[in-house]
Amino acid sequence: MLLHPDPQPTLAPRQRRSPVRQSRVLVRPALKPFEAEALVKAVTRFVAPSAGEVLVVDDDTTSRELVGRHLRRAGFSTAEATNGQEALLRMRVIGPSLVVLDLVMPGLDGFDVLRSMRESGSSTPVIVLTAATLDEAQKRTLRDGMAEIVAKGGRAACREWTAALNVS
Repeated sequence: MLLHPDPQPTLAPRQRRSPVRQSRVLVRPALKPFEAEALVKAVTRFVAPSAGEVLVVDDDTTSRELVGRHLRRAGFSTAEATNGQEALLRMRVIGPSLVVLDLVMPGLDGFDVLRSMRESGSSTPVIVLTAATLDEAQKRTLRDGMAEIVAKGGRAACREWTAALNVS
């Protein structure tokens, strides 16, 4: 099932012929959909709902809340971070069982977060949820960082893991 986030609608004025009346119409921002079932399936492949919190990292509020909502419906406990810097801090504080990570964020992007995690010795599984088109070098960087890629738009872009994860 392909889901479109349902953001808070923005009101935009619509001009009418009558100078006395003006109405408002709902305008929904264009957002990148993702397949909730594919994401939940990817998460459950690596951790059980009882394994601890899943940290959802995305600078887009609507996407972050939607991912969290679907994971909670599947029985997972979630925490959220709005950017890469906050994600690294939250990881030190809560020690998540898994991280769902957006790649394109201001400041520290997803690649920087993943690199920092692995340099610090973290073996926490990472699922990258992105709409970005990745070149082979970027895919290799993610695989080397033990990250699975789930594409926003509903298709699994990459499912290879280059290192065995010992997830209990």
